[in-house]
Amino acid sequence: MIAIDTQVLIWGFKKTATPNRQHMVAKAAELFRQVSEQRDKILIPSLVISEVLVKYSDDVRPVVLAELGKSFFIAPFDAPAAAIAAKLYADRSTWKASRDATGNSRQCIKVDISILATVAANSIPSFYVEDNRLFDLAKRYGSKTNVKVMRLPEPPAKQTSFLDDTPK
Repeated sequence: MIAIDTQVLIWGFKKTATPNRQHMVAKAAELFRQVSEQRDKILIPSLVISEVLVKYSDDVRPVVLAELGKSFFIAPFDAPAAAIAAKLYADRSTWKASRDATGNSRQCIKVDISILATVAANSIPSFYVEDNRLFDLAKRYGSKTNVKVMRLPEPPAKQTSFLDDTPK
């Protein structure tokens, strides 16, 4: 099982991106393809779900949530995750170093630590993140969580024509 963050979910599930991030839809699709090919599953922390659902209207949220629940394992921020989050947040030097490096606010760091703790509480070894602030934080806490933070894979190269058997 792997875990994904908010942006990866939006690009892979909704298949939408801002104009300057359109290439990320193909990267997320490649990750989802690999997971499906390996018959693996994707964990999504419940806090990530809330970040995604905020963009939907009240009447559409239950439909989207049901669809997400069919496609992914939604992990709650439960007591084991809370204990891990408390341990991580108590390590002030690590989150402050991340805050200083990225400019992340204390409130966002608390949410990001809770997301990371949810992944760690579920013993998920690989966490795909494209948010630079969460990536930095998760990388700094890697040895304490046993979670390897990763970027999305590149999609396979495309052939320029059917006559060309060498991918470009």
